[in-house]
Amino acid sequence: MLDYFSPLRHMETALNRSAIAILLEGMLRFLEQDATVLLVEEKRIPFIGKVQALLEKALLPGEVLYVGIMGGTGVGKSTLINALARDEISPASDKRPFTDRAVVYRHRERLRGLEEISNLLRESDAIHDSEMIRDFILLDLPDFDSKDEHNRRNTIKILSALDGVVWVTSPEKYGDAIFYEFIQQTAFDQKNFSFVLNKSDELIDNESADPYWNLKKILGDLTLRLKQEANVQEPRIFTVSAAREYERRNGIPLLDAEFTRFRNFLISERDAKEIALAKTANLQEETRRVLDEIRRSVRPDEKIRLLKEIRDIRLEASPETAHSVKYMPNVKHGLFEYISPILLNADASIAPVRFAMRLLKFRRSRDQKDLYRDMERAFESVADTVARDRRVGLEKMAASVSSELLLAFPEGATVIGVQSAEELISSAKETAYQLFSQSLQRITQSLKGAFSVWTRLWQKTVLALPAALLIMKLLSPDSIEAWLDYPSLAGGLKIFLGFLTSLFGSEGLIGLAVLIIFEVLVIWRLAASRLRKIERMAQGLSDSAINYLEAALDSVFLRIQEDKTISMKRVEDGIEKLKALDAALP
Repeated sequence: MLDYFSPLRHMETALNRSAIAILLEGMLRFLEQDATVLLVEEKRIPFIGKVQALLEKALLPGEVLYVGIMGGTGVGKSTLINALARDEISPASDKRPFTDRAVVYRHRERLRGLEEISNLLRESDAIHDSEMIRDFILLDLPDFDSKDEHNRRNTIKILSALDGVVWVTSPEKYGDAIFYEFIQQTAFDQKNFSFVLNKSDELIDNESADPYWNLKKILGDLTLRLKQEANVQEPRIFTVSAAREYERRNGIPLLDAEFTRFRNFLISERDAKEIALAKTANLQEETRRVLDEIRRSVRPDEKIRLLKEIRDIRLEASPETAHSVKYMPNVKHGLFEYISPILLNADASIAPVRFAMRLLKFRRSRDQKDLYRDMERAFESVADTVARDRRVGLEKMAASVSSELLLAFPEGATVIGVQSAEELISSAKETAYQLFSQSLQRITQSLKGAFSVWTRLWQKTVLALPAALLIMKLLSPDSIEAWLDYPSLAGGLKIFLGFLTSLFGSEGLIGLAVLIIFEVLVIWRLAASRLRKIERMAQGLSDSAINYLEAALDSVFLRIQEDKTISMKRVEDGIEKLKALDAALP
């Protein structure tokens, strides 16, 4: 959370334009995400508009730092410019030892400025696209070792219009007296001067016991002469190798660190200029004003106090509503009466047994869709009955949480994630019905599935066996045996006529009557047995429906607790981020 603003922590009194932009981006994220639980839309949306307007202003091109690069012939000014840009924007072959005009290096999206000394600048600027020095306008100044006094005066005029001057020298050039003489003539504001000892890698001897002995000697001598001969009492000196830095082959930790320090120094100088400008100060003040308005609207201290009270609310189901068994028998039976016909229609028994099952239930055949619609209405009625006693406790619990949260959010509780009791109960009933429907579907599929084939085969076998026995009884075994030895059509007709004679005889009619009575009793028994099994299934589904409802309604209590915890966590996170924003802005 605080990582958003880590670049701003070291700035204790003022921020530059880039830092303000970072802060405003953090404020925008806060308003779009975290503030949704802290502010109502009517207040949050205008704040988003204000912050976006400030961010657009902060992202406009800020001020640039005008830096003069000053040095004698051959000290590596062009290479230093390239190293700062990390690109070749200043050809080393472009020598101008006797010109009295400076060359301006600027990003193509930056205007030159410097109108007051435009006659001292070369007309065509060196345009580049390097983002590394986008906020810097570098001036490659005339070499100071020119003998022309007019040239020197012009150079001094240029220096007076700049924000800073980098004096570049090298091990072979630092001893020139003219270097210190010229510095003394122009040292009207020493705090804007810095010194670069370029080509320092030439002074490092890795074969020596002390590789840096020559470098330290030259640095000491340079510092002493700047104090004594140029009157610069606290010289700021950087030891670098611009060529190695530009070619990315430095490999000398000391020089790597020194060049980084030099680059950071220039950046800090640019930031200091930004801070000194009234428009940047005004932007920071506008940002502070908007942030103060947000904090007054959020009232974080009051919300923290109220959150402590909300945390103490106990959310428990009341014992009398946990499992109200007083209504269960009637409730289950009501649902059972609508489940049974659905299962009966789905049963795959043979036609006589199905007909007998309908007679036993005194039920006419109905369309499956109508049965499901009736069952859905019955489930809704059962759910309302089961939830009736729970509703009071749930409404009390939800109201308790919502009322406490409303104290912290009096302008509207829509931003809080606590659902009403009615919404929670409706969600619980829907969940229970889905589970119940899945169970019902599994049972109906099993009644029509592979096992139903064995059920029909068993019913057919039980019904066919008595009829086969009666037929065998009425047929003459001797005539059948003779026909099997000498099969013929006449023999077959004789056997059939004999069967009819026996069937319509006194013995046959008695046997037929007994068979019919027996078959009816068997069908009735099979139907009753199958019906009991289906009713047990229906009863089990009815019990499951009640259990699903009970479990879903029990989960509602946990849901309210979770809603409370989530809402509190979101509020606490939002307040912490608001504090982080406040701490990041001096």
